[in-house]
Amino acid sequence: MRAASSPLRRPAAPGPAAITRNAACCVRAAPGFAAAFFLGYLPGIWLGRGEVLEIGAQLAGWYLDKQSYPAFGPVLANLAANAILQVTLIFLCGLSAAGVPLLALFFTGRGCFMGLCAGSVFALGGAKSLVVYWLMHCLPDLGVLAAEMWMALYATTLSGGLFQEVFGSGAPRGMISGGMRRLFIRYIVSFLLVLLFCVLGAGLDILLAAILL
Repeated sequence: MRAASSPLRRPAAPGPAAITRNAACCVRAAPGFAAAFFLGYLPGIWLGRGEVLEIGAQLAGWYLDKQSYPAFGPVLANLAANAILQVTLIFLCGLSAAGVPLLALFFTGRGCFMGLCAGSVFALGGAKSLVVYWLMHCLPDLGVLAAEMWMALYATTLSGGLFQEVFGSGAPRGMISGGMRRLFIRYIVSFLLVLLFCVLGAGLDILLAAILL
């Protein structure tokens, strides 16, 4: 009777220590993801310049072909589809307890692909073609990459809470629900940001392709 009449004990709300740990996790994740990107970018350049992969030459030929930029609509659709797929993958990684290593793998692959494209363009057309490629593609793509890294920090916090819930003693009360809410909001913001960068990138592609290619 005593036990029945006593109020149910609820887990304590996350205190300053938990909030500090979450902030520290984000601070550690930012340079970690940047390092993962460069760990992929440098080997990608080597693969492109060494012409080890045939796909590199095909990508370079596509990027430097004026016919690859027929009109604003198709170019925008191609850029937007790739960017939206990437931010969606980051969102899904945040919903997994294994999200942190998956995010590191994502940024390593992202860097490897960008390095492969840059190295292949240089091998095919030299420094001038590389400058054209950077102006047309890399500058807008860096904006998309920044939005992805910003979103990945919040995905890391939620993923860490899920990992603690599954493999540890349990996440603090409200951490997972609050993390999901924050990640979803950042997903919508990142979605809009990458669309903006894609619009700017598509316009830049059409303009510079007519002038430089």
